[in-house]
Amino acid sequence: MDNTNENNEVDKDAEHMLAAIRQTVLITNMSLAAALNTSFIAQYESDQGICNMALKPNNTAVVATTAATGLTIYQSNFFIKDDSIGEQRHIYKCENEDDADEIWDKINDRIHQWSRDEIKSVNIE
Repeated sequence: MDNTNENNEVDKDAEHMLAAIRQTVLITNMSLAAALNTSFIAQYESDQGICNMALKPNNTAVVATTAATGLTIYQSNFFIKDDSIGEQRHIYKCENEDDADEIWDKINDRIHQWSRDEIKSVNIE
């Protein structure tokens, strides 16, 4: 998948935010969901962008991240098994803000449905 902007440059803000979330709160939140045996939604905002995540007690999470000024949306599906963490990433490059808003809203609607066990996976295609 392509994680570059229209100038073929990597969307650094979204990449940095996703990396920061992975390194700081993702594992903690996944552990919290398992310890409490409940699903929950978390949202993080910074100058770099916004991140929404849904976590389930079965060591799975779906994270959506976008840069504050970017047209690239990252959707990452995480799981923990034994001592390893896996990630499946989808990257959506949008041509304009309306398209980006539409995809962002669709992903977040699906994240909420997934957290309530209404759907099995977050898939917008």
